[in-house]
Formats: sequence, structure tokens, C-alpha cells
Amino acid sequence: MNCRGYQRALISKVGSEPAEPAETDELTRHHASCSACRSFAQRFEGAKDLLARPAAIEGAHRPPSGFAVRVVAALPERRSPLAWASLRLLPVTTALALTLLAWCWLATPSPGELWSQAGEDEVLVWVSREGG
Repeated sequence: MNCRGYQRALISKVGSEPAEPAETDELTRHHASCSACRSFAQRFEGAKDLLARPAAIEGAHRPPSGFAVRVVAALPERRSPLAWASLRLLPVTTALALTLLAWCWLATPSPGELWSQAGEDEVLVWVSREGG
């Protein structure tokens, strides 16, 4: 058994039926051989004991009234996933728009180039059709 399996087994058996003897033997062997898991088990048992104590113990610290409301009010606003996506895509969209704008500007021939490529008759026909 590895450490992760030991810790999961320890946590999962809280409040449940006793484990099978084979599993218990395996947990016991790992507990005896692993100092990190012994430390984890000790901390885990301490946390369970602390949580099992009644809240009315004399001298127990209780949060002031309205504490939960203030904590929730201090939490950052939850944004929709669409807002997050739009912020992530803004630079990409801007770069794409600028690239297309530059391509259109560079690909459009100047009036001088158009005049030199077209014959004088073609330009007059085009201007007369366009109403210019």
C-alpha cells in the first residue's frame, strides 16, 4: 500500500463500518513502516477529536455575529465564464483585426496604379457607370 492509499483509507473509514481484516492488516503494516503516514494519522485523529467536541465548551471561541456575512461580502464577485473568455480573446481579436486592416490597406492598389493598369477608355466607362 502506498501513502495516498493509506490516507484515503483512513479518511474513508470515518463513520463507516469496520474494514475487512486483510485491509486492516495492510493499513497496520503501512502505519508501522511509514513515519509520514504515522504523522498524518496523528494529525487526523487530533482533527477528528477537535471536531467532535461540543461547541459549548467554556472558553471556546465563537466568531462575532455577522462574521459569515462579512466574509461572503468580502469574496470577489463571481464572473461568468463568458466574461473570462472574452477577456482572454480580446488581444487575439485585436491582433487579427489589425492584421486584416493592414492587409486590406497594403493589398488595395493606389489610384495611380489603377489608372496605369486600365486603359483610358476603361476608366471613363467605369466612372460613367458609377455616376462619378
